[in-house]
Amino acid sequence: MKKGFTLVELLAAIAILAILTIVVVPNIMKLFTKSTTDSMRIQENNVADAANLFVNDYCTHPIGNKRGACSDYLINPSKGTSSANVDFDRYICLSILQNMGVDAGSTYIDPVLYKTSVPCVGFVYFKASIKDEIYKKPKTYLKCGTDYLTEGTDSIKDKNGRKIITVCGG
Repeated sequence: MKKGFTLVELLAAIAILAILTIVVVPNIMKLFTKSTTDSMRIQENNVADAANLFVNDYCTHPIGNKRGACSDYLINPSKGTSSANVDFDRYICLSILQNMGVDAGSTYIDPVLYKTSVPCVGFVYFKASIKDEIYKKPKTYLKCGTDYLTEGTDSIKDKNGRKIITVCGG
């Protein structure tokens, strides 16, 4: 009767564990990366929702006759974009949504953070309907330090040729 494992049995067990580690760890890392990306997409959607509330409060159905505020914050981008309605497309900086609210002390959205610690800057880009001047299809673009950047963020410029992300604090 033997009282332990042979060297071959131990080496076989170590080899099996090594192979499992090589296969499993990258898949676990992919899950963490995917969850972070999904989290940022959710935050982008939340920012777009906040921008829709802002546009509704200050542009579509102005509160307290503040309609003029809409043109102060929804800025016309450059004609270099590919949209046919470029004269009507607009963007609003995330910082406006974080610093303005309908009531004193309120904001449209809290600070957006990447992995709970890296603050983000960004903007929401709206397509406008020429016919009814309603802002549609908001798309959020975020930059969170050097860790996260929404695809296409650096390509959209304002009417002076500056990157909108830079104008909005990025």
